[in-house]
Amino acid sequence: MTGEVGRGQIAPADREHLRGWLARFADRDDVAFAVERCTGWRYVAEELAAAGIAAHVGEPADTAAARGRKRHAKTDKTDSRHLRVLLAEGRLPECWIPPAQILEYRALLETYHDLRTEHTAWVQRIHAVFFHQGAPRLGEGALRTEAGVAALRAAAAAHLSPAGQLQVATALDMLAALDARMDVVRKRVLDAARHLTGAKVLTTRLYGAGPVTALALTCLLAGAGRFSSSRKAVRFTGLDVTVWSSDRKGPPGRLSRQGPPVLRWAVYEDPVGLFRDTRGSVPHTDPGLAHDLSCGRPLPLPRPRSQNRVVMSMQPKPWPEVPAETAQVARRAFRKGTLAIRARDELGSWYDDAEFAAAYGARGRPGISPAQLAMVTVLQFTENLTDRQAADAVRGRLDWKYCPGLALEDEGFDFSVLSEFRARLVAGSLELSLLDVLLDRLKGLGLVKAGDRQRTDSTHVLGRIRDLNRLELAGESVRAALEALAAAAPDWLADVIDNSWVQVYGQRIDNLRLPDSQTRRTALAVQYGRDGYRLLEAVYGTGAPSWLRELPAVQALRRIWVQQYYRVTDERGEKVIRREASEHGLPPGRLRLISPYDLDARYSEKRGKGWDGYKVHFTETCSDPADDDPDTGRPAAPNLITNVAATEATVPDVSMTEPVLDALQDRDLLPGEHAVDAGYTSADLLLAARARGITLIGPLLADTSPQARAGGYTADAFTIDWDSKQVSCPQGATSVTWSPCTQRGTEGIVVRFDAATCQACPAKARCTSAARSGRQLTLRPRVVHDAVQQARSGQTTEQWKNDYKIRAGVEGTMRQATHVTGVRRARYLGLHKTRLEHNAAAAAVNLIRLEPWWTGRPLDRTRTTHLQRLGITLAA
Repeated sequence: MTGEVGRGQIAPADREHLRGWLARFADRDDVAFAVERCTGWRYVAEELAAAGIAAHVGEPADTAAARGRKRHAKTDKTDSRHLRVLLAEGRLPECWIPPAQILEYRALLETYHDLRTEHTAWVQRIHAVFFHQGAPRLGEGALRTEAGVAALRAAAAAHLSPAGQLQVATALDMLAALDARMDVVRKRVLDAARHLTGAKVLTTRLYGAGPVTALALTCLLAGAGRFSSSRKAVRFTGLDVTVWSSDRKGPPGRLSRQGPPVLRWAVYEDPVGLFRDTRGSVPHTDPGLAHDLSCGRPLPLPRPRSQNRVVMSMQPKPWPEVPAETAQVARRAFRKGTLAIRARDELGSWYDDAEFAAAYGARGRPGISPAQLAMVTVLQFTENLTDRQAADAVRGRLDWKYCPGLALEDEGFDFSVLSEFRARLVAGSLELSLLDVLLDRLKGLGLVKAGDRQRTDSTHVLGRIRDLNRLELAGESVRAALEALAAAAPDWLADVIDNSWVQVYGQRIDNLRLPDSQTRRTALAVQYGRDGYRLLEAVYGTGAPSWLRELPAVQALRRIWVQQYYRVTDERGEKVIRREASEHGLPPGRLRLISPYDLDARYSEKRGKGWDGYKVHFTETCSDPADDDPDTGRPAAPNLITNVAATEATVPDVSMTEPVLDALQDRDLLPGEHAVDAGYTSADLLLAARARGITLIGPLLADTSPQARAGGYTADAFTIDWDSKQVSCPQGATSVTWSPCTQRGTEGIVVRFDAATCQACPAKARCTSAARSGRQLTLRPRVVHDAVQQARSGQTTEQWKNDYKIRAGVEGTMRQATHVTGVRRARYLGLHKTRLEHNAAAAAVNLIRLEPWWTGRPLDRTRTTHLQRLGITLAA
């Protein structure tokens, strides 16, 4: 190249005019052209090749990244100048130019992909119409057979409005037309896969690759020699396993969502989606897709459909007996036994595969025994191990092989299996199963039963998130959405943003040094707001794929922006305003989102201590010392956890008393006496527990009225005549009104005294501070009032105080759970997974407490120092 620069305009931009413009370079061999791989690049490259001119094609995203920070407005002239500079300096990131046949096959696959996507959209529209109009839910096979379609038309006529019937009829007509068109395109796709050499080789040699997948790999990956390394080739196809580390927003081992959209669809989405498609056991009787499904392994790509994991089934099997060789070696190695060995010997097979059937499908590859995985999960929490450490323990420790009944040569399983097992439990609403099944076994042994004394208390749980202020929350929410979009749809996102977004959101916001000036912080908050609105408008725009708006990070951004920002449009344009608590108002704490990664976590305070996360309530049995063995001091039964309730951090304790008792009633473990602190008690809860046959042992909240704080006349000082509906004050005056009412959903009675009498009373200063009216009392109904009076009078007795001392033991339970099993800080994101974690930890604590009871070893007492022992000896 000579460095000569030529500029010109080709209008209209078609082959004929381009060919005429290139004719001037026909006899020159020092000319090179750089073209971005955007709309129309194909015919430009073909005409350049026909004219004998070297063509260099670059991806827009790669050329934009090579540009660096943008300094000028993006125009065609600046883009062409930038391409010329990259080409002259040898820095143009060139991409492979496929031959015409490959391009034709690509267009064929894209057409098939578009038809399938449109087909799915019409099916979802039918389901949406039925849902929005409250019609009966459609079954899984409603559109799979002609009889099902006829039944659907009948259901639409019976339950839908005329407009809804028209929508359904139109959708069914469109589905029929799409089916006919897809049959034609599908035949061409399969024919191309049978004749293309690379696709034939992949189909016969690559396990799990059917014709459609093989054709997509061949057309989109093509010659692997165009990649400088195998890692880049794998990354291009989206087949690399990625460990996400940014705030641990995803479990390790998930597949990257990079790569061409059509290839992702052919490899992951379409095979998995066959289970939820229409008409026929395998939709459209597509042999290529059927082969992809039957021979392939659908991979766990996150996507906007409900089934996004490996298709597995569960075949219940009895708990295996411990192999003789494993038992012999384990007992020689651990002559005194271990927790895992003793649990197997004493409890036997307390977990059963059938109890986890709801977490698995009826079809698919048989998976590892869920009963064994449940046991490993509980043992994992007894030692507070990570998934990798637990998998290593199963592989290498004799006692952990003994408990699930594994042979010595058993290789165990990959650590990611435990994460997948937990995800299945959450998806199947089996978060409580690990504790429930163990309690059923303990009930059979008589170690827990209804009618015993139990106690409950709560403690805070730190969420698996970072503490963010409002400015960091706004910036991190935009960054999290950009990260998710960059992984799910990189090509689409490259057309929406430019390199300046990378400069602002390239790394975590809380790792940046935010400005100190309040003016600059306010301006930065507004910038975050504008960027968030722009991104949401692009995602919800007509040209964006509809499934992008279903990404969790995008949904989190939308919800956080509703809480943190609003827009005003006037004659001066649009203005983005951040909400302030004093001026615009902010959502209450129970609704306010504090992290884009965990939408269930909340901020709360208790006794001046604030935290981000959750709250957990432990309920345990408490044995009576009078029932201990007089000779050995062994209790009749160990103190065991009977219920665990995980809630948002803002849920008050008083609202959990009834749910805790409901859970115990479902387990048939209602206590006879229930010891709680003042946070769990109220007059209504006292009576509700009494109606269940439970004595709620807990102090009622003290009277905090102004009279009680000043030592004046409280409500207890007044005499109530319930029959006459009159109240007498300590000075002898009687009430003048008695008005039943309902205040905030609670029944009450408002009693008023005469204003003239109260104003002239010599004891007015001790009774009321009203300047014009008389004293007013708010009473509860008689039953509630008498119960409160009786409870408060009983709280002053020594007998009640001695009974209440038993509640303090639950503090040790919470300490054991937080320090031994590690529940103080949540391991997982989301309330459901955290609830599963807490139930597994409770089952682990029960095993830990059962071991010393089985062996007769006394529990650890308070430590005694050497100096204290010396003092005891001297005193003796």
